Amino acid sequence: METIKSMHGSAKFYGSKDNMTNLLVKISNQIIKACRIWIKTVPPELVVVVNEDDKKRKIHPIYDRVPKDILNRIGDCISLNKAY
Repeated sequence: METIKSMHGSAKFYGSKDNMTNLLVKISNQIIKACRIWIKTVPPELVVVVNEDDKKRKIHPIYDRVPKDILNRIGDCISLNKAY
């Protein structure tokens, strides 16, 4: 955020309200995309296998995971949101 503040003060293009708003919207969208990917990423050691014969079944990125891992990742995204 400090970098954005200095850009707003010194860069002619980002000195206007509209251009600054566009930049912040793009940054916000990238943060949201990164959080979605972070939550959906499945570490292999955290996948819950319901049945040993069912190993080849396609794993759902949310519902077939250990709940504690999902909650930790959501908590990380909430912390990022508060910091932003």
